[in-house]
Amino acid sequence: MININGTILIQTLNFLIITVILNYLLFKPLLNIIQKRNDHLARGKKEIEDIEAKTQNLINEILEQEKLAKIKASHERTELKNEAMKEADKLVSVAENSMISTRQKIDSEIADEMTKVRVSFKAEAEKLVDQITEKIIGRSVAV
Repeated sequence: MININGTILIQTLNFLIITVILNYLLFKPLLNIIQKRNDHLARGKKEIEDIEAKTQNLINEILEQEKLAKIKASHERTELKNEAMKEADKLVSVAENSMISTRQKIDSEIADEMTKVRVSFKAEAEKLVDQITEKIIGRSVAV
């Protein structure tokens, strides 16, 4: 059987005194350290979330700038292509004009040469006709 005597009151009093002493010396400092750690972790987590948000914003800005740069490059490429086509058309036009003028010059030279050759051939042909006629008739043909 259990005897209740004065020692139980002393043990209860000792337990309460030790609990109060431990509360001030151990539990409160330990709880403060745990609270500080939790606060520090919460701040770190918030900083990480802020940095992730900033990073995502920067990524979005970079992607937008890249998209705009591609559009600008496409427009510039189209403009350069159009300018090159215009320049090529000009060069082709100049070449065609040069070719046409050269051809006209050559055609006129050929026409002049043919006129000279025709005149000379006509004279030669008339001489040959006279010679052939003289040989066939046997006498000179006077015109």
